[in-house]
Amino acid sequence: MRKYKGSIIAAAVLALCLAGWFAVSRMESSNRYNTETEREDAVNIGRDKIKMIEFESADDDFTLEQKDGKILLDGRDAVDEKTSEQLLKSLLKIDGRLIAENCSDDDLAQYGADNPAARVRYITENGETALSLGKATPSKTEYYVIRDDGAVFSVYMGSANALGTKRWQFMDMKLFSLPYEDIAEIKVEGSNAFTAVKQSAGVWKVSSENEGEYEVTDEKMRSEAGLYSENMFAKRAYRNTAERRAEYGLENPEGAVTFTGKNGASARFEFRVDRDKKEAAVIKNGGDTIYITVASYFGMSDIKKEDLT
Repeated sequence: MRKYKGSIIAAAVLALCLAGWFAVSRMESSNRYNTETEREDAVNIGRDKIKMIEFESADDDFTLEQKDGKILLDGRDAVDEKTSEQLLKSLLKIDGRLIAENCSDDDLAQYGADNPAARVRYITENGETALSLGKATPSKTEYYVIRDDGAVFSVYMGSANALGTKRWQFMDMKLFSLPYEDIAEIKVEGSNAFTAVKQSAGVWKVSSENEGEYEVTDEKMRSEAGLYSENMFAKRAYRNTAERRAEYGLENPEGAVTFTGKNGASARFEFRVDRDKKEAAVIKNGGDTIYITVASYFGMSDIKKEDLT
């Protein structure tokens, strides 16, 4: 009887212990869950406090500056103002789950700090801070973002992607917009060079290095050479550097196309089409930007007399 009573007491003690362990486990689990869902600011800067933001990535380096109420891209107006404002807003507040603090360089390497996909430096009136875009988390739903004070955050991909913003996202990507009716001359340089000058509403005079002079109807010229004049957009853009020109073959362009309007204003595009004939790298008016656009925009460089007459 005594032995049986002792077994009951032991079972009761075990049940109490298990209940206590379960309660503590649930409390720890709940605390851990709450900790994981609490998010802190990796950066939170007022719009009026920012002076400059510097971007650095494998693709491009550029700066945004706020001056006299305007957003300047590398010292010039960021033409696409509405989009620029939206991008700036997403860059000035980035939050995430704090993973670690005061990490050494060796510790930070595991999060991708030694080879970040992008780095953004924020310069304000009171100082500066920087964020680096590291590796994706194991769940592939967030990125590690490393602040320059050694803090590491796990940031939702949608927010972290702001750190990888490209220069072209702040630009007006319209390469050329001139109504066909307002084009007075089209000049093509390259292996099949020619110049077409509008004579009247219905006729163009073409002078070709290879095929002499001939006339073309306005309808035919529009379909072959003026097709994209009112809707020429770039897909992305990079700073015009020697390395970029070499990468896209623009050290030796395969040709150039110049559109001149009735008012005398002109736009000259040096270009090189890629091997797949899908994209073309373009420099407009010898500027400091290389645009990547649709190859078919420059299909007129292959036009011959038989195509126009």
